[in-house]
Amino acid sequence: MPQKKITLLIFSLTFPLIMENNQYIWGEGGGGAENQILLLVKNLVERDTIQVHVLSKRFNFRESSYAKIKNLNLIRIYAPNKIFLVFYFLFGLLNILKIHRKERIDVIHINEPSISLPLVYFIKRLFHIPVFQKFPSIYTKSFLSDNYYRQALPFLLEITKKFDKFQCISSQIFNSVLKLGFKPDTLIKIPNGINPKPYLTITRDPNKEIRKLVFIGRLVGEKGINLLIEAFNEAFLKFPHISLDIFGKGSEKDKIVKMIKKLNLEEKIHISSYNSEGEKLKILQEHDLFILPSFFEGMSNALLEALCSGMPVLVSDTKSNRELIKNEDNGILFKTGSQNSLKEKIIFCLNNNELSWKIGANGRDYCIKYFDIDVIEKRIFLIYIDLIKKGGKIF
Repeated sequence: MPQKKITLLIFSLTFPLIMENNQYIWGEGGGGAENQILLLVKNLVERDTIQVHVLSKRFNFRESSYAKIKNLNLIRIYAPNKIFLVFYFLFGLLNILKIHRKERIDVIHINEPSISLPLVYFIKRLFHIPVFQKFPSIYTKSFLSDNYYRQALPFLLEITKKFDKFQCISSQIFNSVLKLGFKPDTLIKIPNGINPKPYLTITRDPNKEIRKLVFIGRLVGEKGINLLIEAFNEAFLKFPHISLDIFGKGSEKDKIVKMIKKLNLEEKIHISSYNSEGEKLKILQEHDLFILPSFFEGMSNALLEALCSGMPVLVSDTKSNRELIKNEDNGILFKTGSQNSLKEKIIFCLNNNELSWKIGANGRDYCIKYFDIDVIEKRIFLIYIDLIKKGGKIF
């Protein structure tokens, strides 16, 4: 008698499957959390022993409610804003009951907490299904507060503590979650992952002069883009041949454009975005120094991608970044929030081209060794197996 497949239910705010030539194909992820769950699911569905269901939101009627690719079924529930939360809960519940009646759900994986917590809590109580939740960042916003992990309503924190296992992507997040009262034996540190294969097609010339600086990420205040522009403006006075390209989308774009105009840097700093993995790879190939001036980070996907491309990276010394980067070994750190420190480190890189490219090569080796998504997926899959064997908490 053939062994039953493991039935996994994943909650993710969005999940990119798109229709092309009358069939569904993998799309492009949105933010960091969406990109990570996409990478994980791509690996999981290659296993014959697992059936994956993803429950996500549908923000407009042009998106299909259901999609399927390989061993993955995607269910999208129309919930463009808070008004539809009850709608999301009810239709989500109906779909989950249908799946469970047909296959019996073995484990639930929460990729992003937000509106899924009450629904998962209800299902867990009803069927005693083990729940694995990822803490992508202690700074993630939610529909309830500007800082869920620090300011969420107490009953939501209590709901979350009823779950079985929690993934923390850095020591900083691990310690912060611990302070909120989670039991140490329920926490496990597993970083974000990356598929290194596409980035290994990028070649680097160790003798090339560093000229083109780049930022890739969301255009929001916590990313420190204003700080980067100010530091670039000072470095530019000594090295007039350099340029800075900013790639991303976000609420701060208009402010950034105004700042560039005010400093008369329109010829040297350009803002754009990219629409595909191929475009992103081209951007990484064409640039010489990746800069991430964030005031805080969970674990930046853009940083992992830059590391894997072999480009030298210059990043703020936040706790999470220090966990990834050993200064002047696999990357370069500057003092978080310090315009002068960032300027000095930019100048250091420009004055030390050979050393910078060596650091970039070290960064690539480090990234491949410790953050390959194949390794990350295997660790998470083993957690699923362990949770299924132990069964969900009963309360």
